This record gives sequence, structure tokens and C-alpha cells, in this order.
Amino acid sequence: MAIATFFLVGFFVMLVFYPHRRDLFSPAFWRNLMHAGEVMQLVNEHHVDAGHTDYDTLTRNALKQMVGTLDPYSSYMDREDYEDFEIQTEQHYAGIGAEVGLLDSRVTLLGLFPGSPAEEAGLLVGDEIIAVGETDTRDFTVSQTVDLLRGEPDSAVTLTVHRPMDDRDMSFTLNRRDIDYPSLREVYLDEEGIGYLRLDSFGRESRNEIEEAIVMLNGQGMRGLIFDLRGNPGGLLNQAIEVADLFLERGKLIVTTKDRSGQVRDHAYAEEAPLDVPPVVVLIDHGSASAAEIVAGALQDHGRAVLVGETSVGKGSVQSVYAFSNGNGMRLTSAMYFLPSGRTIHESGVEPDIRVALSTPEQMNLALQRSQLRVLEEDSFTARYGFEPIPDRQLARAREMLHGILFYEANDHD
Repeated sequence: MAIATFFLVGFFVMLVFYPHRRDLFSPAFWRNLMHAGEVMQLVNEHHVDAGHTDYDTLTRNALKQMVGTLDPYSSYMDREDYEDFEIQTEQHYAGIGAEVGLLDSRVTLLGLFPGSPAEEAGLLVGDEIIAVGETDTRDFTVSQTVDLLRGEPDSAVTLTVHRPMDDRDMSFTLNRRDIDYPSLREVYLDEEGIGYLRLDSFGRESRNEIEEAIVMLNGQGMRGLIFDLRGNPGGLLNQAIEVADLFLERGKLIVTTKDRSGQVRDHAYAEEAPLDVPPVVVLIDHGSASAAEIVAGALQDHGRAVLVGETSVGKGSVQSVYAFSNGNGMRLTSAMYFLPSGRTIHESGVEPDIRVALSTPEQMNLALQRSQLRVLEEDSFTARYGFEPIPDRQLARAREMLHGILFYEANDHD
């Protein structure tokens, strides 16, 4: 009797504090679950291709389809996909510490992280990976090659590369290590005191990386800052909030999230005193999404930055991430976010203050330049791709804007 009472009380407590679990006792839930099982069993028993009808495969495919058709940003991830997702957001993996990409259809080292096994072993930017261990990778994709380069910390891996500058093949054996890689990919100060930051995504260290870079640039005499969020697909919401916090006065609203019923789920405000940052121009384009739009929109709403470029993606939804015991995961759209002015950017995007549109060929050529000019001299680049490096008109307009702001401020104070 006491045990029955205990479970009965527990049942009612669960329904009070977890009302969404009432569906577990819904006839509709069990009716559809049983129907799904019935279909799965029939497919498993009768489909002509028995190699693709085991229950694990059917369940995985059904879940991917079910979640993936809800909206463009929800997805069910198998173990491999979920590990890749975690690497992107956590900025951490075990490997050799190199950035790879395609150069003339060859998987090539485009960057080496400081202090990484790749750098210490003597690999160089521009080396073409032709084998990993005993596996010939000359016809592999970047993703296939990266899968071979990653592994357990302290495990050994042998790379065979072709070094174009010497026209010879070389082998290197190195031990994989835990690698923390930056989301902030470019930082520099030009001769006129204009600082430049390019953030690739919003990972767990983005706020710290940006703060360190701004402090360094201020120490070098920075007069204005260009914050490049073009092509930034977003990332962690909390990092978007913390990055915006670096620029805004304490107490300023950064973003509001609302659930599916339209009720406010959360308000995020700037909590820290802002960094000493000079005038800011933010670059956005059709590839700037989610967290990038939150930062750009918040700085625009509070008059903290001028936005230059093109209208952003318009991803105004928040994804909750779930991890399952089998190693799989799920991203599920669970809320919508609104900028400080109350506007939503969902499906409309953030509009720049100064529009500078690039043609598709310009965008492709600039993307090619950003990756390949790290490896090639300008003459070699021109000979290989058939065109001379072109000017970045959006970046040039951002510089012009900053010079105008600085001139106005100097004269306004005189």
C-alpha cells in the first residue's frame, strides 16, 4: 500500500511540475507510436533491400526526417554529426592543429595553429596532403581527410605531403593533441590606426578572444574598428550576448526571446562596463546569421555601430540542443528572438545602414582570395586563377565611413 501511494504521489507531482509529459498518457501519442512501429516492422520484414532496413537505420532516418522537416534549422544528428557540431561550438577537438581546404582540387594545409603538433613537426602552409597513414588521400574530399587526421589525444598519425615549392614528397609522424582553435581568424591594425577583426563563428571562447584582441589593438593606438561578421553563420546565443556586452553600456537591452505562445522567455542585458572601443563599423552580408545578427542588430539599435554591407540572412530563431545517451543529438527551434527595438529579423534580416552590394562573382573571388592569398603570392595567385586580386568594396566603404566619423568627431570637439 505504501509503495502504491508513493508511486501515485510521484505520478501527480510529475504532472504538476512537468505538464508536457502528460502526452505520455495521451491516447493519440500511443496510437501514433504504435502505428510508427507497425510501419517499421513491415519495412524491416518486406522491403527488397534488406541491407537498409535494420531497426537502427530505420529509426535514425525517421528521426532525421521528422525533425528536419519542421523548419530549416532543426535537425536530428547522428553521433558523427553531433561530434562535428560540438567541435564547432566548443572550439575543441583532438588532432594535429591545422586548417585544411581545397587548393587546385587538392586538400592543402591553409593554416597552422601556433604551438600545434603540425607546426612543431615542420609542416608548412601550402603542403598538399597526399596520404594519411597507409591511405592515399589524393582523391579524398576535405571532410574525408579531416576524419583521418582527427583521433584520440596522444595517438600517432603519419602524413605524407607534397611540397610544391620543393617539388618533393615528405612524410611526417606526429602525435595528435587536444586543440583549442580560435573563432577570431584575422586581427590587424592598418597604417592609419584602423583595427580589423574577422569572426568566423560564435564559439565558447569568442568573447574572450575579441576582448583580448581589442585590448591589444588599443595598446597599438587603434582609432577605429571594423568588425567583420560577413559569412558568420552564428553559433552560441550566450556568446552573442557576451560579445555585444563588450560594446554596450551596462543595462542596455541586447536581445529578448519569446516562446511559441509569444510569451517572453528571457531578456538579456549588458552587465559589464563596456571596453574602451573607438567608433565601430560592422560588416554584414547575406551569410551573416543568428548570433551575428543579434550582435549587429543590437549595436545598430543602440547607435553603437554603423552597419555596412548587405541584408543578413534573417534567422530569428533560437535552437535548443539536446544530447542523448546513444551519442546522438538534436537541435530544435524552441524560441524566437527580438532585437532591442522590438523588431524581429526573422525572414527579413538586419538591414545595413550603408548598402554595398557585391555581385556573385565578386563574392566568390573575394572568398577565394581570403583563403588562397594566405598560401600564394599575388603573382602566383594570378597565374593560377586567371585574375588579379580584386578590391573588397565593402571593406573599403567601412574604412571610408570610419575616417568620416573620426574627422567629424575631431572637428566637433575643436
